[in-house]
Amino acid sequence: MTAQEYEFYELGPVWHMCSNGTHQYAIFRNRDELIYGMNLVALAASNYIDEIKMLTFEVMSNHFHFVLMGTFEECRR
Repeated sequence: MTAQEYEFYELGPVWHMCSNGTHQYAIFRNRDELIYGMNLVALAASNYIDEIKMLTFEVMSNHFHFVLMGTFEECRR
């Protein structure tokens, strides 16, 4: 088993979580705000490094997507 397979199968459940994207307005008005938002995601991930592991994320114009590893309660928080 590779290290990636071990993490996926043995270290906990994996969750796809996203924010509500049904609204039409954009979260970010310009590139600087987008960069700020991405930095906030990185900061949040580093603050919860013992509880969850962020496998990947995507910042869209009006919502976010995250693939997180950890308990549902910790990931949702």
